[in-house]
Amino acid sequence: MPGSSHGAGELAVWLSFLRGGISCWDRSRFHERYRSRLTKAKGPAPALLYDLFWLHKAVPESALLRIAHPEVLQELANSGLLRVDDDHVCATAGCFSFLGQTFLFDFDRGRPDFVFFGTDSFIMPRFIGGLFPEKRFKRSLDLCTGSGVQGLFLSRQSDEALCVDINLRAVSFARANALLNNITNVRAVQSNLFANLEGSFDCITANTPYRPMPEKSGVCDLPLRGGDLGIEFTLRLIRELPQYLTDDGIAIIYTSDPVVDTRPVLLPEVRQVLEHQPFRIDEYLLFRSYTDEPDLHKHFRRHNISGYDDCLLVLRKGKSLEVARNVWRPSYYWRTYLRSLAMRRRMMRAGVSA
Repeated sequence: MPGSSHGAGELAVWLSFLRGGISCWDRSRFHERYRSRLTKAKGPAPALLYDLFWLHKAVPESALLRIAHPEVLQELANSGLLRVDDDHVCATAGCFSFLGQTFLFDFDRGRPDFVFFGTDSFIMPRFIGGLFPEKRFKRSLDLCTGSGVQGLFLSRQSDEALCVDINLRAVSFARANALLNNITNVRAVQSNLFANLEGSFDCITANTPYRPMPEKSGVCDLPLRGGDLGIEFTLRLIRELPQYLTDDGIAIIYTSDPVVDTRPVLLPEVRQVLEHQPFRIDEYLLFRSYTDEPDLHKHFRRHNISGYDDCLLVLRKGKSLEVARNVWRPSYYWRTYLRSLAMRRRMMRAGVSA
């Protein structure tokens, strides 16, 4: 599993790993211990492929030839997914597999049109699968689709699934990932939200740009920046959403809830956008974040942001406008809450001023 763990959280990861569950390799003090145990149990292939397609390391061609036929490597090289240089092999795209599907995405976050895959990419399918595992949809829509993760998972429960992104490179990745997973009921479409779409949908999902960031941050805005507070793009989406959702439809949006002047601001803003429209809105807090990037810390201080919660909004049409706030996994949420407080104090002590 990508991501990082800290302190007491590492114990939970390690216990899960011993039971055959997740392993946290990206940023963990026990990286090599996870690796050696996995290699002992499963052979060299998983760790080698993880180095190649997730950590973006060059691996010896001779090592790959011990786990894959030469014709397979040649086919991947011919497709452009692998590059051979001085007897070492590099991947040109990342690859991650979970819940029975495999996804390609970009390594290079310096590209202005890079296609993202991260923690939110695999949290959302698990959440949606737990919310309505048996439900069928005539038409489903995944906005801000990126690599197509949510749309491809929704296709299992849909007669027709659309993967939509303003980024043409993301549309290409979604099409490639549909082919990679032998999924035939998905269409990938370039559109600025609903601009090029017609009709209504029984399920609408969106992993929106949601990070609070300045407009000129030196970081690519496209898949990350949700506005100065991180919610401006989400509010625009919610403003347009009602006319495209069927009467018994459901919308699930991955976004953030910034804490400004000690108060979370997302739900009051959503209430104002929807005014008196009859919607039931449930917010599920996932984890609290702060930043250790000096420029973003300055931005947070400038806007009085003391942190922000990654969250999922679930919207259904109802009899009146109702909102509710929940915590998805309380023990994990409060661990991240305390960690974000410590990070904020550390940045304040470092003297990074606005």
